[in-house]
Amino acid sequence: MNKKTQLKMTVREVIYAEMKWPALHPLDDNESLANQGVDSLKAITILYQLEDRLDVVISNDLLESCQTVNDIVSNITIIQGETSNEN
Repeated sequence: MNKKTQLKMTVREVIYAEMKWPALHPLDDNESLANQGVDSLKAITILYQLEDRLDVVISNDLLESCQTVNDIVSNITIIQGETSNEN
């Protein structure tokens, strides 16, 4: 399994746990989380949990662009790439 697939699984796990959704609850990776029942407070909580779990910092500028699962994965992938380039 590649890193991006693992990251997407982690993002989905955090969303499901925070929303207390059953495993079979549908989650469309391309649909906005807001349209799927995730309010703005829950979305911020999810992003903070991902920061802690993945040891990354999601800037306030990127928060607004994290609307879908795929947006979150793309932004975290970019952040992780920047972090690894700094080392």
